[in-house]
Amino acid sequence: NADVVSLKLKIAELKAELQVRELNWSAKYKTLVSNYEENVSNFKKENIGLRIELENVKESLRHEREQSKQIKLLMQEKITVLKKENLKMATQVNLMKRNNLRAARPENTGKGLQQQQHINTIFASPPAVGVIVKNR
Repeated sequence: NADVVSLKLKIAELKAELQVRELNWSAKYKTLVSNYEENVSNFKKENIGLRIELENVKESLRHEREQSKQIKLLMQEKITVLKKENLKMATQVNLMKRNNLRAARPENTGKGLQQQQHINTIFASPPAVGVIVKNR
């Protein structure tokens, strides 16, 4: 009987130890599952945050591209206006040069006009006897 009692006690001890181990493993398992679920939740939150941040960056880039296009168009318009103004100025400079050249001609200056009229009168009148007229 002592052996049976001793075996029953041993079995009871082993059962108790097994229950303690099962409880420990169950607690560890629950902790692991809880940690896993928390990590997954944090990952999803981070993932959502990163997606939102990515969308914000994309939107910012779209906005910057649009601004860049608008600035480029404005610059092209300004360049076109400046080219037109430059052409007008070049035309005005050419007209002024042409007018200055005309004004500098002898027939357009007071002295030159007198000389030209004198030359015209010389060539318009018949030559005097014995006078040699050059460049007729």
